[in-house]
Amino acid sequence: MGIPQKNSYTHNTLLKGLILLTTIILLSTISIAHAKEGKMMTGKRLVVIIKTDNVGEAGMGLSLAESGLRLGGEVTVVLGAGASTYPLLNGGQEIFAAKEMTPREMLTRIIERGGAVYICELCADFKGFTEKNLLNGVKIVKSNKIFAKMYEDNVRIMSY
Repeated sequence: MGIPQKNSYTHNTLLKGLILLTTIILLSTISIAHAKEGKMMTGKRLVVIIKTDNVGEAGMGLSLAESGLRLGGEVTVVLGAGASTYPLLNGGQEIFAAKEMTPREMLTRIIERGGAVYICELCADFKGFTEKNLLNGVKIVKSNKIFAKMYEDNVRIMSY
């Protein structure tokens, strides 16, 4: 005895549904894999301006900067005022509890992952800093460079 026509139609419909579901799952998995590989923010830029010497507030900005890099974004951290001491090679620092790291350690990771870290030239001059006093990779820059970075295409700015 053969399979009735109605069941054959149902079987084909179920098979098509299963193929569609498998395709959706596969595409979702690929999207998640790309996000994990750091392709989610490709072509997007983030400028994080940190002025505070409050480690909790600054740590939040640095943590978000790291996230932007992990997701494939281009990240620039601009330090000024009270935050300009964070990349100093010497001196004690409070630990940002959420990451169990000092701002200096977080800045080191940002630089290692390809992020840029700038200190405002006015702050550096006022405090007597030179690039020799700072973590390798931290640049002392003029305000026009910071201004230009903030107005590049696809930039989002966060300030702490």
